Amino acid sequence: MNVVGRRGSSGSGWNWSRPPSGPPRPPPGPPLLPLAGAGLLVLLVALVLLAVWLSDSDDNSPAGAANTPTPVTPVLSTAVVSSPIPSATPTPTQTATPTPTRTPTPTSSAPLFRLAVFDEGEWQFEALPQTAAYHQGEAIPFLLRIDNALPGASYPLTIRYACQGFNLLTTHDRDTDSEPALASAGPGSAIADSAVQIPDDPGTDDDDGEAGSLSLWGGSFIAIGALLPPSPCTDQKSLSVSLLAAADTLFLMWAAQLSEAASDSGLLLRLVVQLPDGDELSVEIDPASVAPAQP
Repeated sequence: MNVVGRRGSSGSGWNWSRPPSGPPRPPPGPPLLPLAGAGLLVLLVALVLLAVWLSDSDDNSPAGAANTPTPVTPVLSTAVVSSPIPSATPTPTQTATPTPTRTPTPTSSAPLFRLAVFDEGEWQFEALPQTAAYHQGEAIPFLLRIDNALPGASYPLTIRYACQGFNLLTTHDRDTDSEPALASAGPGSAIADSAVQIPDDPGTDDDDGEAGSLSLWGGSFIAIGALLPPSPCTDQKSLSVSLLAAADTLFLMWAAQLSEAASDSGLLLRLVVQLPDGDELSVEIDPASVAPAQP
């Protein structure tokens, strides 16, 4: 039991008394008004922070959402603008159009004519070598080769020869058999596609009994003229012939017989082929390369 002492009002002495009976009083609590004010203040701060946070989130989310569609519009517009690009595809077809116009160029190339003489087993298209050796009375083979010929085209030619050095025209294989036809740069076949007999020369008896002919590979003969002039030899003789091409390469072969006076240094051993355009190809043999006839 607790005893409570109290001082008197006069300041002297103490009064001792018991506390009243009954349950004890609770201790006094803290004041309520300050606590309520502090709580209200905390609540207001929390509301302000929440409002600020919500305003920030509202500013960010709509702005981001509103900005994202914005670049979509130019992307779609650029896609529409880029649609004319396929119009560039016809451009290669236009550049390819002129190309076929160049194809006729090889077909329109002019034919190439070359004249060769047979010497020591080979066709000589250039000047004869100094070692060339022939004999009087020998039939020397000649070749006119036409490259880039146009099948179906005709080629009129004229063969002229110095008739004192060459006394007649004859077959290319009379003295050499099939060797000229099988030699390099020749037709490569001993059998010609076409042949025509060389007409008799009424101005001389040297060709009597001579069954000479012109031979052609890669085409046929259209016509052959007479040996002109029909009189005895004074300078040169000529023979006209016309060819019809059946391939792009023609080989015309024949031979010219050297006269018994071919080794005379004063004679001209020359043979000429006049081409369709008037140009001429010629072969000239040095009389010093002609030996006496073989026994």
